[in-house]
Amino acid sequence: MEKEKCMANKRILGILAAKMAEDVKVVAVDINPYAIRCARRNAELNGTLSKMDFILLDLFNSIRPRESFDLIIFNAITCLQEPDEGRTLVELSWIGGLSGREIIDRFIDEASNYLKEGGKILLVRSSLSDVDKTLRAFESKGLRAEVIAERKFKFEGQKKLMMILKTKSLSNLNQKFMRVLS
Repeated sequence: MEKEKCMANKRILGILAAKMAEDVKVVAVDINPYAIRCARRNAELNGTLSKMDFILLDLFNSIRPRESFDLIIFNAITCLQEPDEGRTLVELSWIGGLSGREIIDRFIDEASNYLKEGGKILLVRSSLSDVDKTLRAFESKGLRAEVIAERKFKFEGQKKLMMILKTKSLSNLNQKFMRVLS
């Protein structure tokens, strides 16, 4: 049986996926080389290094065109970019563009191209950047989307966790993530 494949843009989520599933290959990605180095060290400390690959990239730009994943986890950046920001690696790690939606919209445009049939996307994002617009954007790509959890934070109102479903079937890894989130 082929290993399930998971892609995570936030390295801690990749380590969690690797710990939760027995037979999984996790691809952890980030635009910041220091974050990749830190993630590799955390994977060593958590005993998940053998299940993980680490790639320096901006969303999907270095993923092979035919590469596909059972689960894509994306903790969306939603901070508004100020005119003088977005030049350093640290700033690029948390800025969502001038409207705060640019990174989310780019992700939505590309994600379904890398999702296996029956695959899922878990998107964590702030309620500050128009949740309804995000739901409609996924639906325009032929994906069924719903908010499956919400948590309030003082600094920004609410974070929303969305489950974007390509089909109704849930893989083993997806089922384990759903148990953790509920």
